Formats: sequence, C-alpha cells, structure tokens
Amino acid sequence: MLKEMTLEEIKGLRYPVPTLEQTLDEAKGRILLFVELKGDTADRHMCNDVVRMVQERDMSNQVVLLSFKRQLISYIETRWPEMRTGFLDFSLTEDAQKLNCDYLGLEEAGATPETVLAVHEQGKKLLVWTPNSAEAQERLFLIGADAIITDNIAQAKRIRACLNRENDLGRVLSAFQ
Repeated sequence: MLKEMTLEEIKGLRYPVPTLEQTLDEAKGRILLFVELKGDTADRHMCNDVVRMVQERDMSNQVVLLSFKRQLISYIETRWPEMRTGFLDFSLTEDAQKLNCDYLGLEEAGATPETVLAVHEQGKKLLVWTPNSAEAQERLFLIGADAIITDNIAQAKRIRACLNRENDLGRVLSAFQ
C-alpha cells in the first residue's frame, strides 16, 4: 500500500508519483490545484507544511486546500486567511454552510439546483465529486456547479467548452434534453 511506503520506495515505482512540491512546480501559472489534506496524518503540522510549500512558490491564489476535517479548514482560515479552502462533505449540512471556507465540496448525489443555490447564497463555490459520465458532468455545469473532480478530465473540458460557446437559449434547451 502506497501510504506504507517510504519516499525512496515510491520514487522507485515503475510509474513515477510526483511529490507535492513537484506538482506545485509543474502547475504554477497553469492550473488551479485542489489539494486534499487527508488520512490519519492530516493535522496542523501537515497544514503548516503544505501552506509553506504553497507560499514559497507564491501560489496562494492558485491552490485550494480541501479536507473532510472541519478543524483543519478552520485552522487554515484563522492562520492564513489569504489561502483558499474547501470543506468536503457528503451532503449539505447547516454546519457546513456556516463554516468559514471558500468552497463546499459535495458528493455527486448531493448536488442539486437547490444545494447549488444554497451554497452560492453563502458566498461559497460548489465543488462536486466524482461525476464521470458526460450526462452527469453536463447536468452539474448546467445547474451551476463551480468545479468538479472527475476521472475524465478531457471529457469535462469538452463539455464545459461546448456549454460556454452556447448562447443562453441553447443552455436552457440543453437543460431539458
């Protein structure tokens, strides 16, 4: 299991796994990164290390730190208010809506027009995981999801580009197909 391997063992794998530092270096100036702080080791120390790496590269505006752990999101928001954060949950709860963060991340089943509206009314953006079908991706973009986490990135890009080219009437008609 990967989490039980040392960095040297990971570097020796057939398919290289980039470190967070390498990923940040490659992404700088190119894409917005969503970095999830997860697992048993996700704590304040991990937050400190990740924020340091991001700030050393002057990428605070290009990284969103995500976690299922409310206390980590609160810690980051209190200590580094310039960092963008996102709280992940399986459904939209009142507690999640009140949390000081920039994104709320929901599982695909929890993303409805009503939840999109509720999240946006809180001044937050909605991130949805893991819509992989073209139909699910299109539906989420049409109802106003701000971002998705998917295994099919190329497809999502094509759908997003197509929807962005459509006029308002085309988007309305697409919603009813």
